[in-house]
Amino acid sequence: MNKLFEIEFNKLSLEERMTYVALEADLIAEIKHFSYKICLYTVEGYYIEAFYDLRSNYLTDVAILDPDDARISLYANTVDISGLMR
Repeated sequence: MNKLFEIEFNKLSLEERMTYVALEADLIAEIKHFSYKICLYTVEGYYIEAFYDLRSNYLTDVAILDPDDARISLYANTVDISGLMR
């Protein structure tokens, strides 16, 4: 992974991070977790999560997810692999 990307991404404001993700990343999964909808994106070899508070309908965070984080397993049931099953 490109450590420089991570440093530069984390310097961006919340709005700038979401704009970058919206323009450059691919959405790969969504989950509901407590009062949040969390969207998982991939870009530049990173997983990035966008957190939406369902109560207020506001974006609260956009952050790089470490692939070793236990939260990654929450997405396992949402990934459709039916195209691979033939």
